[in-house]
Amino acid sequence: SLLSIDPTWGMVAGGVLMTLYAAHGGIKSVTATDIFQFLVLVVGIPLIASIAVDQAGGIKAVFTQLPVEKLTIFQHEKFSYYLVIFFSWGFLQTGMVDPAIIQRMLMGSSRSQLRNQYLVMAAFDPALRLSLMLIGLAGVVLYPNIAPGNVVPHIIQTLLPVGIKGWAIAGLLGAIMSTADSYLHAAGLVVARDIVKPICDKHSININELV
Repeated sequence: SLLSIDPTWGMVAGGVLMTLYAAHGGIKSVTATDIFQFLVLVVGIPLIASIAVDQAGGIKAVFTQLPVEKLTIFQHEKFSYYLVIFFSWGFLQTGMVDPAIIQRMLMGSSRSQLRNQYLVMAAFDPALRLSLMLIGLAGVVLYPNIAPGNVVPHIIQTLLPVGIKGWAIAGLLGAIMSTADSYLHAAGLVVARDIVKPICDKHSININELV
């Protein structure tokens, strides 16, 4: 969407580059993209949201121009589904039972560092979610006929000035890569430690787990 590349070639090229990146750089490279992702989220997303809302005429204009069906909550056809998701993620915290997140927790040097880290994220999270919501709503007003998955790329392509546009594209790619390489790295560790090593130990074969 952003670079006008065929999706198949984009996935192949991105997958190969990400695999080499995670395999060569290890947890340091994964952490580097996480830091970059954080900077993009706390700076780039609110910036995109403010520009999109401004182009739509302001927050009041966004809400007054929204189709009524977009504001449906209790009568929404998937209300029960979203309610279950809300309770499972918001109260039971099922999202925390996640290899990539647990890997980040294990990187903490102490309980206090880990607690402070999550307190900081908890402070940023509501503002980030509000910004994402405003981008989506402004996108509905500005581009009512565009596919939902293309709203953010289209806003970047058409509304952002040169320079900021390139930064936003790099930021989005970095954010996507940060999530994907975290799971790739965690999966590699699980395969090496919990599958390959036990088999090799059973047959008295010495291996270098890191390699």
